[in-house]
Amino acid sequence: MKNKVIAIFTLLLFTHIGSAIADDTTTLQAKIDKLQAQVDANKAERVVTDNHLKIFDELDLVAFNKRDITRI
Repeated sequence: MKNKVIAIFTLLLFTHIGSAIADDTTTLQAKIDKLQAQVDANKAERVVTDNHLKIFDELDLVAFNKRDITRI
C-alpha cells in the first residue's frame, strides 16, 4: 500500500513538473517570437533608412552641382 501511495505521489509530482515546464516553454517561446518580430521590424526599418539616405545623397549632389558658384 505504501509503495502504491509513493508511486501515485511520484506520478502526480512528475505530471505537475512536466506541466510547469510546458508552460515555461510556451512563455519563453512567446517572448522569443516577440523579440524576433522586433528584430525583423528593425531590419525592415534599416532597409527603408538606407533607401532614404541614398535618395538624400543623390538629391544633395544634384543641388550642390546646380548651385550658383558666383554667390559664394
